[in-house]
Amino acid sequence: MEAKSAPKTKKPVSKRRGHLGLGRSQTRIAGKFRTQYTEQRLYEVVRKAALYCKPDYPKELRQTEFDRCRAEIGHADAPTAKQIANRLKRPWAEIVSDAIDENVRQTQKDALKQKTEEAPWLTIDHLYYAMRRAASYLNQTTLTADQYRVAQAELIAADRKKHKFGG
Repeated sequence: MEAKSAPKTKKPVSKRRGHLGLGRSQTRIAGKFRTQYTEQRLYEVVRKAALYCKPDYPKELRQTEFDRCRAEIGHADAPTAKQIANRLKRPWAEIVSDAIDENVRQTQKDALKQKTEEAPWLTIDHLYYAMRRAASYLNQTTLTADQYRVAQAELIAADRKKHKFGG
């Protein structure tokens, strides 16, 4: 008597368009999304929605209100409020406030908020050593920026050749 194996079932395939997070206005290309909404344009859409939905108190626009009225202002394909907040990496209330304030250049403000130090461990002593090492390599006391870059590249190449296998 042979034992019957359980019938194989196929995994259900999602027929929902956004199952990979791709919206209608976004096309995935090499790990990034191409969209018609730049950061500046997102602020403009939020401003337009706030003035349309809450003309008396535009800075009090909530995410649900934005999502409901984006089609009415001609931006049905715009990202949702939550997607905008995630993309700009800011709280929704700040986005609305800055969108309403016409004197603020939002993209510059965002760049300053997101700016981080690349190497907080790097001190002036490290820079002094690197400059002196490059100058010594070229047998000079002072360097131009171009001379420093040349010396840097040559020193790195020599170091890699010397330590070919990471030793």
